[in-house]
Amino acid sequence: MLADGIVEIETNVKNEKKIQYRITLRGKQELEKWLLEETELQPVRSEFMLKLLFSSNQPRENVIQILEKYKKIHTKKLEKYLLMQSDLEKGIEEISSERVRFVRATLRSGILSCEATISWCDETIEEMMNF
Repeated sequence: MLADGIVEIETNVKNEKKIQYRITLRGKQELEKWLLEETELQPVRSEFMLKLLFSSNQPRENVIQILEKYKKIHTKKLEKYLLMQSDLEKGIEEISSERVRFVRATLRSGILSCEATISWCDETIEEMMNF
């Protein structure tokens, strides 16, 4: 992007350990163009779901164990997202008031996705235990 003139290096850098970039006028034009393009749905690919699909011959205890691990991963992600949401509600200097609602929307999507996955894990674990 730097070579294409879409961003440039910020010269008034406060933190010498990080290189900060600024979007150029050309970059803003390219961004506007990209934002207006049709969005294609991305295929859902999950190695976990594929393994679960083919686990019918595995001992139930093993299947329950992998489901519990999967739930734990998503529980930790949810905790992280909830902390981020709390910070966002308190106010983050680097995020303008106009952008807050967009950051909140994407963060909320992650929260709802994790909650749904955790709920699905609970449901599936229960089903496996009662099988």
